[in-house]
Amino acid sequence: MRPVFTLAQDPILPPVLILPLAAVAMLVTCAHLVWMQRTPMPPTRRRIRTVTGVLSLFTITLTAIGFGVISPDQPRPFLLVWLTVIGLLGILVLLAAIDMANNVRLHAAERKHIRSQLTRLQGELKILAHQRRTRTNAFGLSRDEAGEE
Repeated sequence: MRPVFTLAQDPILPPVLILPLAAVAMLVTCAHLVWMQRTPMPPTRRRIRTVTGVLSLFTITLTAIGFGVISPDQPRPFLLVWLTVIGLLGILVLLAAIDMANNVRLHAAERKHIRSQLTRLQGELKILAHQRRTRTNAFGLSRDEAGEE
C-alpha cells in the first residue's frame, strides 16, 4: 500500500504550463515599466511604481520557480522559495499602501494649489469689476454718475 502523504517527485504544476505564463507576465510587467518611464507623472509616483515593478519581476520569477521547477521533495529550496515569495508579496502590499498615501499627499497638494489660484483669480476679478464700475464714459462721467449699470 502506498502512503497517502508523500512528497511529490515533480513540481506542483508542469513547467510547460507555468514557464510560458510567467514569461508573458514578465513581458507585460517590463512593457508597463518602459511605458511608465515615458509617461509624465510626479517623480515620487514614478519611483514607487518602478520599485514595485522590479519587485514584481522577482516575485513572478520566484513564483514560477516555486510552482514549476522545484518539487516539494526538496524541502529546503522549496521552503526558501516560498518564504521569499511570501515576503516579496508582503513588500508589494506595503509599497501599494505607500503609493496610496503618496497619491493622497499629491492630491492634497494639488487641491491646495488650485485653491490658491482660485483665490487669486477671485481677487483679480473683484479688481476688474471695481475698475469697470468706476470707468468713465466718453463724456468724462463715471458709470455711476451717468446712471449706467
